[in-house]
Amino acid sequence: MRAAGFQVRITPKVGVADGINAVRTLFPNLWFDAEKCADGLNALRRYRYDVDPDTGQYSPKPLHDDASHAADGLRYLAVA
Repeated sequence: MRAAGFQVRITPKVGVADGINAVRTLFPNLWFDAEKCADGLNALRRYRYDVDPDTGQYSPKPLHDDASHAADGLRYLAVA
């Protein structure tokens, strides 16, 4: 990335829950272009926690699926 001219920063290693809270703190200050960011916004809307089928309780960890990739990118932004 540096060779391509991008500035690279290593984000602090924090837990997923702390990263999600960082996004919640940052989110009110973000603006998204509804058309250009439509796919990413739809992924954020679908980001969710898994549910244990036996107990019906939410898992402490988010579900890892195609929606989690966009959410992880936003989480890294918030932590950085």
